Amino acid sequence: VSLGTIAARQTATHLGQLSEIMAILALSVAQGISLSAAEAAAFSPTARALLSLVRKTSPALDEDRPLSAEITALARVLLDDQAAQDGILTASSPRADPLRKGE
Repeated sequence: VSLGTIAARQTATHLGQLSEIMAILALSVAQGISLSAAEAAAFSPTARALLSLVRKTSPALDEDRPLSAEITALARVLLDDQAAQDGILTASSPRADPLRKGE
């Protein structure tokens, strides 16, 4: 019995979970930059690009609010091949959508 199919399913599940973790970390970094006393120009070009990418999906936090929809949306953006081309991250295959649950 081949375990390849099981491993592929587990990989897809883990990739979806990791993309959500990356989105949470990106939101945290963006919020930190926004709250920093330093000008955004003081940060690296990659950090500024990440801030710009995050802010297209999620505005800065001024008060508590649910973030689950924003995390999911940002996770999809981070998996997009364009984010890798912009040098923000190393993306996975854009053909797979690991955020689809139950497939």
